[in-house]
Amino acid sequence: MPAVLKAQLAPLGRLLIPLGDPDGVQWLTKLTREPDGRFVEERIEEVRFVPLISG
Repeated sequence: MPAVLKAQLAPLGRLLIPLGDPDGVQWLTKLTREPDGRFVEERIEEVRFVPLISG
């Protein structure tokens, strides 16, 4: 998880981000900042990046 993104989260803020191999399977991950400053990371589901191409 990029530290620069974590630093921007307010207490109770949430961030959904795909983490993992850019060319393979990634995990959709939810990061929540608790009121006491701790971070809770939860893996939601496996995802795969599909680039958009013009038709």
